[in-house]
Amino acid sequence: MATRRDFMQNTTLAGAGLLFASGRALGADGAHDQYSDRLVDASGKYAAAPLPFAYDALEPSIDAKTVELHYNFHHKPAVTAANKAEEALAKARDANDFALAKYDEKELAFQLSSHILHTIYWTSISGKGEPPKDDLAKAINRDFGSYEKSQA
Repeated sequence: MATRRDFMQNTTLAGAGLLFASGRALGADGAHDQYSDRLVDASGKYAAAPLPFAYDALEPSIDAKTVELHYNFHHKPAVTAANKAEEALAKARDANDFALAKYDEKELAFQLSSHILHTIYWTSISGKGEPPKDDLAKAINRDFGSYEKSQA
């Protein structure tokens, strides 16, 4: 029988796969070859992969300190909290004591969704600073006149 973790991982990865079906995200273009989009480590615990770029790679749009704080004090703690909630639910099942199960389920849902969304976020941005291409470039040119003008 599949566990909640298996279900969440499989449906999340399937959803993310649909989002990235174009093949441009998650490494197909070489931009994120060093970043893993996996939500768990080899032991099956939720884990935040290292960033696919240096903290300062997004400057001047996002400063290095903001990236560092967001990753280390927002994403990583969400991963820790999701693991803690998962463990609390496992203990509740083993002890047949579900007094706090509703709290732990909500905590898991909130923290795990934060982990999932941050993982998608880190794999969707890059420090390359290249202008947009294809349909996005056409839309920017149509609406703003040029990529440079859209940044003003």
